[in-house]
Amino acid sequence: MLLLFGIFFQVYLSFVYFEIVVIDGHSMDPTIHNGQICIMFKKPNPAPGDIVEAIDNEDTVVCKRLIQYIDGEMFLIGDNRDNSLDSRVLGTVPMSRYKGKIVAILPFTKSTM
Repeated sequence: MLLLFGIFFQVYLSFVYFEIVVIDGHSMDPTIHNGQICIMFKKPNPAPGDIVEAIDNEDTVVCKRLIQYIDGEMFLIGDNRDNSLDSRVLGTVPMSRYKGKIVAILPFTKSTM
């Protein structure tokens, strides 16, 4: 019975607090590569320097580094500065569009699975 509870609790946590995401694009190279799989924690408040997933002003889900907060909005920039469409062009992203913080970068991509 305890084993079943443990399994149920683990599945519950994974659906409520964590999400598996696949990176689309090269804006976070060399930190995270196109197609790489990451684990996102849905709940914590991000801090400057964290890699976050958010919905940008063009309604696209993006993975970028949080640089700073400006009046309740996030200034997000890709690590690949020369190949990133981010807050430098699109402007800041409201905190209400924050999805989660990347907490693990897995060492394989979607194509290698």
